[in-house]
Amino acid sequence: MSVNSPQYVVITRPLEDEHFSQAVKNLGKRVFVFPTISFRKYELSLDQVNYLRDLSKVDWVLFTSQNGIKYLVEIMNDLKTDPEILQTKKIGVVGDKTAEAVEKFGFSVEFTPTNFTAENLAYELPEVEGKTILLTRAKAANLKLKSILKKRGAKVIDIPVYKTELISEANPEFINLLKQNRIACLILTSPSTVKGFFQSLSPEFKLPVLSIPTLAIGSQTTKFLKQSGFKTVYTADTFTADGIIAKLKQIL
Repeated sequence: MSVNSPQYVVITRPLEDEHFSQAVKNLGKRVFVFPTISFRKYELSLDQVNYLRDLSKVDWVLFTSQNGIKYLVEIMNDLKTDPEILQTKKIGVVGDKTAEAVEKFGFSVEFTPTNFTAENLAYELPEVEGKTILLTRAKAANLKLKSILKKRGAKVIDIPVYKTELISEANPEFINLLKQNRIACLILTSPSTVKGFFQSLSPEFKLPVLSIPTLAIGSQTTKFLKQSGFKTVYTADTFTADGIIAKLKQIL
């Protein structure tokens, strides 16, 4: 391989943000999109369906991801329930990207925590005692947010609106880059992306990838990467696209 061969930053989620892609390219790297997870609307129970048909008693609606608002609106439309009811609720989100997604649907965000984590959202959300909070999330999401809110005196209605599925198909283009030593960094955003990543690799390639520098978004992902055997793991200081780019600048 030529020393001038372009190096790649590998993204393991579906890449929808062109600005992020361009920011990586501005660092002198190429972007290789290698999705290892996908998302699907979650099939709700009858009780959950009935609750979403009448949100009159809800004070707060919380979103911990962009998918949360996307799939909640989709489900409400399926149920012939007007999503405009959300205009009458206080909305809390985990971070700026989720806020942008909520605002694209035409809703206003009341609260975003100082640090973009679910725990900070749970601890900092104001006026929760005695309030009813609708928590929309992924099926496999960490339930610490719910636990903290309940300890603070809130009634939490916990409804998973989407689920994460692993993508296990082999990716020959990624294997070629691996063999040519052209991968500068892997970006993994959740334990699920790590699991899907390993499922897509045949056994002979699982050991070589552990030497690739890896950038995690969040402490839980960092912990999981280290447990999985990755030798060099970095964590974005802020859990945003800008935080990822800032950390990439430091490590590349």
